[in-house]
Amino acid sequence: MEWQAFEHGGTKYDLAHLRPFTVTYRYPASGKRLADSFSVNVSFSHHCYSRGLPRKGGGFDTTLLFEVEGDERLFDLRRWELSKQLPAIITDLPNRKCEQSGHGNFFTVAIVAEDGATVEYEVFFRAWKPGKGRLYIHVESAYIRDGDYESSRPASTAISLFVILYNTRSGRPIHVKPVGR
Repeated sequence: MEWQAFEHGGTKYDLAHLRPFTVTYRYPASGKRLADSFSVNVSFSHHCYSRGLPRKGGGFDTTLLFEVEGDERLFDLRRWELSKQLPAIITDLPNRKCEQSGHGNFFTVAIVAEDGATVEYEVFFRAWKPGKGRLYIHVESAYIRDGDYESSRPASTAISLFVILYNTRSGRPIHVKPVGR
């Protein structure tokens, strides 16, 4: 899905950086393993530039409200600004630590500078292969865990991006390992 710019207070917030794209991840030969490559279609959810409605019944600026397929969200300037880094983060996934969330998706944590501070930017994604087609990665959400997200980062287990892609392409399940073992 291609996202249209969000307009608020006479300012247009362009979302062209979240257009779907295709990336090829190359796995180098090592030991007995042959080199391999994975062509992947990448897409982004509206959760990458928006946040949920306040849970504590607090008020909010209704001019930031929008809906996608019944999902009401608030445009979030901070998330929008950080989302500009997502295409580069996803392209660089082979060089990043990926984690299993235990909920069928994966995440990576990018360390970014924001207003002079270093923060952990959590990027959640799902991988799948429809039929005989190309692999897909869909970035489900990306945010900095802050006071609005009081729960902690999910317990996780490290997994190589290439294991995710190989198993997905081969139709093999990705076994969720017990966390902490």
